[in-house]
Amino acid sequence: MGTKRFDKNLYDKADPLAKGIMGAWLERNGYKFINPEETYGVDITCSKDDEPAFFETEIKYSWIRIGLMNGMRYVFPIGNIRS
Repeated sequence: MGTKRFDKNLYDKADPLAKGIMGAWLERNGYKFINPEETYGVDITCSKDDEPAFFETEIKYSWIRIGLMNGMRYVFPIGNIRS
């Protein structure tokens, strides 16, 4: 499988969606001061228990096929969070 080329139109749709989904998850899980303003390092900065936290968000459209196997739909978590 080849690499998908960068598509600015898809990025402009996916970036705010990914940040919105992740921001809502962060709020529900006790993170504060959530700032989705992109820096050159990370997509979202925030804090939890007075400790800084940083998150990178992405929507991979090429992953859609992975969610369908043998005619059944598989549900995956909204994010991959690494410590």
